Amino acid sequence: MDAVNTDVGSGLMSEYRQQVEALEAEEQVILRSRLVHADRIEARTLPVLAILVVGVAGLVLLGVWLERRAAFAVAAAHEVEQVRAARGRAELLAHELTHRVNNLFSIVLSILSLTTRAEPDAKVALDKSTERIRALSRAHAVVQGRSTEKMASLNDVVRATVEPYLADDLERVSVSGTDVELPASYVTSLGLIVHELATNAVKYGALSLPEGRVQITWKAVPDSPSREISLHWQEVGGPDVVQPEGRGFGTTMIEAAVSQLGGTVDQDWHRRGVDVWLIFPLGD
Repeated sequence: MDAVNTDVGSGLMSEYRQQVEALEAEEQVILRSRLVHADRIEARTLPVLAILVVGVAGLVLLGVWLERRAAFAVAAAHEVEQVRAARGRAELLAHELTHRVNNLFSIVLSILSLTTRAEPDAKVALDKSTERIRALSRAHAVVQGRSTEKMASLNDVVRATVEPYLADDLERVSVSGTDVELPASYVTSLGLIVHELATNAVKYGALSLPEGRVQITWKAVPDSPSREISLHWQEVGGPDVVQPEGRGFGTTMIEAAVSQLGGTVDQDWHRRGVDVWLIFPLGD
């Protein structure tokens, strides 16, 4: 109690307060120093962060641009491929059209020649020639697949295609086989094949001679999961034939039509005529 009541206690308390105030002042100095240092770091960091943000945004935009360019390049390449394919189909169609027009002219001339040779009367010859050319036009329509039916008879397609080449002697070509219903999409390809074979037979093969004959038969291939049909074109009694050198457009067209049917074709040339075997699936 005496120490408290004396100046010694008061001096000690004053000294203690001075030391506390000195520590607080030193703490404030250190705190202000830290704040200044933090402000300097923040001032340096914010521009770096801004640069990083701008850089990331630039990379994202660059990635989007590159992706769009890649998509445009793929689309352009696809379009170029489509144009190239369309051009190829157009060229094939032009060659086919030229080839078939020439064949039609040859067949019309053959019809006129055969008719006028057999009919001395000009009026009768004109009438018969007109009917045969109309029949050729009807067969050509079948070849072009103009029928609106979903299915077509194989027998009807074959007969309609070969009849215009026979004048009045329909027995020169025999057609036999199980009645088969074809998808309408098959009519054009099959008609093209039979048309080409008949054209060659009239111009170079069995039908170019009076005694020549053509036999057309077909049957189902046994145990075929895709219901394959085997069609055989056989010429007899015609002039000697030899396998042509090289590949003409007619052969190319037959193979292209067979490919559209998903089938195969095999041709055999020999002295008594030509044999053609065509195998194609009807599907499940």
